[in-house]
Amino acid sequence: MARRDASTPRTPNFRDWRAAVLHPPGPVAEALQRQLARLSIQTRILWPDLDAAGAEADVVFFDADLGHDQQFPWPAGGAPMPTVALVGSEAPGRLEWALAQRPCAHMTKPVGSGGVYSALVIASHAFAERRALQQDIAALSARLKGRTVVARALARLMAERGLDDAAAMRLLRGEAMDRGRTLEDQASALLAGPEAAARDRGGRRP
Repeated sequence: MARRDASTPRTPNFRDWRAAVLHPPGPVAEALQRQLARLSIQTRILWPDLDAAGAEADVVFFDADLGHDQQFPWPAGGAPMPTVALVGSEAPGRLEWALAQRPCAHMTKPVGSGGVYSALVIASHAFAERRALQQDIAALSARLKGRTVVARALARLMAERGLDDAAAMRLLRGEAMDRGRTLEDQASALLAGPEAAARDRGGRRP
């Protein structure tokens, strides 16, 4: 028996999830609802707009053939949950619009008696990976911005006080510790201007 790799994603359990099906009532929506019910997923069929409750669903299935941006309370591609596009038309304009929504998975219409579970597995995995990537990018951006601010603050201290880089770093680090701030926050305060510097001097420990 093959050993399971610890990095292999586990197949999720969707019991008690809430699904919103943004699709005109009819065979497609009803087929989806039946499949979702077998997975113990609560389902609401909505059309033409996604209401407040639908916007808080755990997953949204949306019609790629008749859909438009105004149906969603978020900008194109900004859904805060996994989304699955329901695609029937292969018209280039319709496919371009569907892609702009950045769906995590898709299903082709007409919907039969299967396919929902695999779409949910793929969509939930893709959404989790997308979220993790966004968090990594935000952390890296914040780190880069912090380094840039510190470098600018050190350059100012060196120019204004005639310090070398090591002495400027010791001074900036000491001021940050005095005020219980991070190095980046103290650097930002120093660069904020004379008013911030005066406030800092007034609150500095003797």
